[in-house]
Amino acid sequence: MQVTVRAGLEVEDWKRLDNLMRVYQSALRFAYNRLLEGKTDNEIVKLIRSVFGLNSRYAYSALVEAKEVISSQKRLLKVYVRELDEKIKRARRKLGRIKGPLKRKGVKARIAKLERKRQKYERHIAEGTVPKIIFGGRENFEKLKKGKLTKEEWKEQRSNQVYCIGGRVVSGSRRVTNGNHNLQFIHIEGNKFMLRINVGYKQFITGMVTVKSSYLPYLLRHLEDKKAYSVRIIRRNGGYEAHITFDIEKEIKPNGCGVAGLDINPTGIAATIVYPDGNFGGSRWFKRPELVHASSNKRDWLVGNLVRDVVLWVKSFGINTIVMENLKFANDLDTNRRFNRIASNFVRAKMKRNILTRCLREDIAVIFVSPRIHFRHRAAEVRRNVRT
Repeated sequence: MQVTVRAGLEVEDWKRLDNLMRVYQSALRFAYNRLLEGKTDNEIVKLIRSVFGLNSRYAYSALVEAKEVISSQKRLLKVYVRELDEKIKRARRKLGRIKGPLKRKGVKARIAKLERKRQKYERHIAEGTVPKIIFGGRENFEKLKKGKLTKEEWKEQRSNQVYCIGGRVVSGSRRVTNGNHNLQFIHIEGNKFMLRINVGYKQFITGMVTVKSSYLPYLLRHLEDKKAYSVRIIRRNGGYEAHITFDIEKEIKPNGCGVAGLDINPTGIAATIVYPDGNFGGSRWFKRPELVHASSNKRDWLVGNLVRDVVLWVKSFGINTIVMENLKFANDLDTNRRFNRIASNFVRAKMKRNILTRCLREDIAVIFVSPRIHFRHRAAEVRRNVRT
């Protein structure tokens, strides 16, 4: 499982770091445009090295990020078309119920707008192209055009990150690795680390990082084994953050004492305990109605506390296996006013990610089952997984 540890970063020579971010983000946009032109990976890496003066590892990281932007846009195009089909159907059903001529005119205009968007996305799919994107965010770009954002602030939004993928490095006749050649974490003591940042040819600056995370033991073991890891530095709110991403190799096997089924809802999580013989062990509804109306930061805190309570309750039964439906939700916003508030705040991915990370820390196995399977077949599938 891949995890990301975030920590504050203190850098004295921040001007050189800001310059590195500016150059890297320019290289990222350059790689994106060259990919759209059809150039090969090797050609783009060579061009980035010659034009921007970045080494191969930075150039490769920029290329990978640019490719991911394009592939994610292509994946989303099909999702957008499906969502627009559903919105058009709902709008047409709504049109059939409306009698007022002014309201009917508004709904017809909305249907026409949705159909134009659908045609545009279908054209991109057919031609293998992607819609134009704005690095720095379209919302910030609109603010810039309206004079609500200065050019300096806009440039900061477009050049506030640097990223490097870890990997093996050739040293003489053998291949060695220090985890990450350009952005290297060095353990000092306890939870204190030094981040060694490559800002040019044989030029380095350093920063101090304090990691406050339950994944600290796994991070220390990962660094001791000199395994590859990726690092992203982000400038935010006048400070810097370091995000280190690495793999945790931890296999958790069900202990055969039973399973806990979880049902995630907008206002809480329902948990039910079932023993291996099929008998009912207990059930509880963990209610958090404030999730619907809480602000973003408070909602993150509420989700973390909610997941902690659920997992600790499951552990109290001596069970180390949780079963969840592998649900995927479409974007239903702007089609149902009453549902919009709940749907926009119900961060399903965040809940799912919190459950996975908490279960990893608590040595609990997580099994995903398809929601399309009939309940009796699903129960049989879970029992087979537990027994094996």
